[in-house]
Amino acid sequence: MMSVNRREPENTISIVSDASGLWGCGAICGCNWFQLEWLGLGQAQQFNIMTKELLPVVVAAVLWGQSRWGQSVKVLCDNSAVVAMVNSGSSRDPEAMHLRKCLAFVETKWNFHCSASRFRVGIIQQRMPCPRTD
Repeated sequence: MMSVNRREPENTISIVSDASGLWGCGAICGCNWFQLEWLGLGQAQQFNIMTKELLPVVVAAVLWGQSRWGQSVKVLCDNSAVVAMVNSGSSRDPEAMHLRKCLAFVETKWNFHCSASRFRVGIIQQRMPCPRTD
């Protein structure tokens, strides 16, 4: 039996994102974070959960992408459809595909590569460099 070590390249940073159907979304990258409430975004409450889960990925890329020049960005998301879409670059959902195109534009503009995987709760604590204050 062969084992494979699947370590991320040293220049890989992690972004953890999540969304809820009713409240909003957010993402964390190192010590930086943001949150958005759906109420402040007009018609956003009407989008499906896949689109809502992809939105914080795109916002994170816009906010922090310029400082990630030439790096690999690993998005940790709990939605398997979003993980598949980020990795494949396509979707049948028109709103989600529009956001994926926006992500591709930001990746190209600031020369970084985005990939995604499903996160597990334990891995979040390992990848967050900020000291806990509790």
